[in-house]
Amino acid sequence: MAGARQLDAHVVRLGPGTEVAPHVEPDLDVLLYVTGGAGWSVADGTRRELAPGTVVWLARGTPHGIGADPTGLTYLTVHRRRPGRAGRPAATRGPCAGCGRPPRDPGARFCCDCGTRLG
Repeated sequence: MAGARQLDAHVVRLGPGTEVAPHVEPDLDVLLYVTGGAGWSVADGTRRELAPGTVVWLARGTPHGIGADPTGLTYLTVHRRRPGRAGRPAATRGPCAGCGRPPRDPGARFCCDCGTRLG
């Protein structure tokens, strides 16, 4: 390999009626691609319905949140890799408070299974 990877990608599954609380990503633009289910996103105060095939660009510094409708929501996020994130093992964080599962990604701020913010 000719150098370290430059992108991170995550598949996120939100259970029915769950959400990723509004937050601001100060450093990274994020591209979101809906692969299944349905839900909504709110970015900078504007609500958008999400369905399979929807693409959303979340600009860094923009307040945003994402939620699933009663069927749940699955989406892919892609963003520039954060430097220095790989050094913290996921096992040191303990289980997710929302679903009880251990984090699968050492750099994740939200649970990949239920969307709960990780401590």
